[in-house]
Amino acid sequence: MATETNSFNALPREVQSLVLDFTADPSHALIDHRFRDLLYRHVYPHLVTDWKAFLASLPEPSPLAEGLVQRIRIFPLTHSSEITPSELASRSGLIAEIYAEAVRCAQERGLSSWFRVQKNAGSLETLDILPLMRQIVANEDAALVNFFKALSRAEIPQAKQLLTLAAAEDPKVDVLANKLRLHLQKDPELFRGIVRLDLSEADLNAIPSEIRYFTGLKILLLSRNNLSVLPPEIVDLPLLDLDLSYNQLSSLPQGFGRLNLLKLFLHSNLFTSFPLELCQLRSLEELYLSANRITQIPSEARKMEALTTLDVSFNELARMPFAEGNRPPRLAVLDTDGNPFKG
Repeated sequence: MATETNSFNALPREVQSLVLDFTADPSHALIDHRFRDLLYRHVYPHLVTDWKAFLASLPEPSPLAEGLVQRIRIFPLTHSSEITPSELASRSGLIAEIYAEAVRCAQERGLSSWFRVQKNAGSLETLDILPLMRQIVANEDAALVNFFKALSRAEIPQAKQLLTLAAAEDPKVDVLANKLRLHLQKDPELFRGIVRLDLSEADLNAIPSEIRYFTGLKILLLSRNNLSVLPPEIVDLPLLDLDLSYNQLSSLPQGFGRLNLLKLFLHSNLFTSFPLELCQLRSLEELYLSANRITQIPSEARKMEALTTLDVSFNELARMPFAEGNRPPRLAVLDTDGNPFKG
């Protein structure tokens, strides 16, 4: 027990406080649902990435360190509402264990400087979680408010009325965002009747998690924005057509393959590889991926049973897709123009 206490005392004070609060009372008033949810959606991915980088810097492997990575990977990045109190305590303790082990490994191998050169937010340099979380909260507040402003400009009457009502009380972004969330919680069916939503060229940098309230949405047009990530909640919508063209996407959220899409527009983004999640879209008929940086089409793409049109023109393909056969059974149109094929 003494060793555990010493290791724990090596943690930054903010992390100690957070871990103790979680362990003692996962429903602590100061650590609300939203804070916990953000912690597991944003800090955990940073933690795994930085920890793998740290392992790679070691001159010899650390079985304990590798074991900790495997343990943190078994926790799915679910919403905090789906996490039991015991799981919250376990995950919080794991953050402490990983940080303490990183300190020990670095000290033993003379790599303490590694912590000082890590620049990414949420890295193992300090695991300074609270400032990171405050910034994430601020970003999500801004995303929600900007989303509602875009909805208002798109003449969605429910959004315009709600935004006007909330802004009348206090126009500050954080207060306004919380007011909007409270209204949505009281009336979760507010946007259920919206089937088509066009927010193209809406100057959006992010789509908030509150997109989940659009439970009847079939067509979502988000072309020509500044999106680099998508919220995980988007995979639970009943979408049939999704236009994400002319953004800055390089990956898709986990579970994207659960969607029942018929048409998907991803052209003019920043994909360097064909997202494997697409191979799980068994209903998808048309896929547009032109003007990305994709270097090859995986063999798994042949499992896209409904696919009739695939546009991968102006990528960086070195080989013709499906040159050896095994192409999707219904594929009729394959556009590969503008690729640097070899041989």
